[in-house]
Amino acid sequence: MSNMQATLLPSPQPNPEGIAALSVMVGDIVMTRLVRPGTNTSSDAVRIPAAPLGFWIADHWWRLRWEPKSAKPNDDWRATHSMPAIGHGHAWPPITIWGDRDRVMLISRADPPGVASPARYLTNAVTFVSGDDFEVVADSLLDASAATAPQRDRAALTALIRALREERASPEHAEWRRMEASCGFDPDKAPETLIETMLGFSIRYGAVDAEEAASAAPGPDTAITLTEAVALAERGPTVDFRPAVEAAKLQRMADGVPPWVLAEEAARVLRQQIGGTIEPVWNKRLAELAAI
Repeated sequence: MSNMQATLLPSPQPNPEGIAALSVMVGDIVMTRLVRPGTNTSSDAVRIPAAPLGFWIADHWWRLRWEPKSAKPNDDWRATHSMPAIGHGHAWPPITIWGDRDRVMLISRADPPGVASPARYLTNAVTFVSGDDFEVVADSLLDASAATAPQRDRAALTALIRALREERASPEHAEWRRMEASCGFDPDKAPETLIETMLGFSIRYGAVDAEEAASAAPGPDTAITLTEAVALAERGPTVDFRPAVEAAKLQRMADGVPPWVLAEEAARVLRQQIGGTIEPVWNKRLAELAAI
């Protein structure tokens, strides 16, 4: 697991707009390497406004840290996890960040040659860092962005960062925020009953399993989906395969017969019993037999 480093160096004074040079590295991969139009020299840092970066990290910290990648990312997911969504008229690095339990994933996509943009980014990479490492780096960027932000933004950004850290320091608040993020919601945007139901599952099955289940079906119907799945599992099987299993048990064959030969024959008999064929019994047919 590689170490992550990020720096945010303010431009020389006077700097009323709070412009800074942002560089992001994971191990020896420079995820912010770029070439500017009219030059043949690459740079490892991009000039961006510090305040929008700070607000984006603080606003989306819980989801960046804990929300996994969606199977079909929508606009909301991209706005939360992809740096180009920060906008403000700047060419942000094409880095996408998402949580994966104890680690955080980062992906960067290089721009094709000839792209019409204030900068052409050069790095193609998919990598990950530990969650703790990401939190340290994110905190350093938050501090640097607040220190560099224009005076008009500094107080609001500082207050937002302080509130975020207070939540992270509170086990009760952190548990609620993590579940919101696992369900795909920004802070205070999830239905209260949804999070309460999911936290009930956390008590019953453990926080890790409940959050993982939530991330498999994020959205307002997460609790309903999980409740139905649990009810189905608790009802047990709707078909009894025991006679078929008994029929597939073989008498001991001659000494020296490899065990996989016995296994293959047992599987053939079992398929004949439950599927009426010696051909593979596909998942759809098994689901029909089990009425699920």
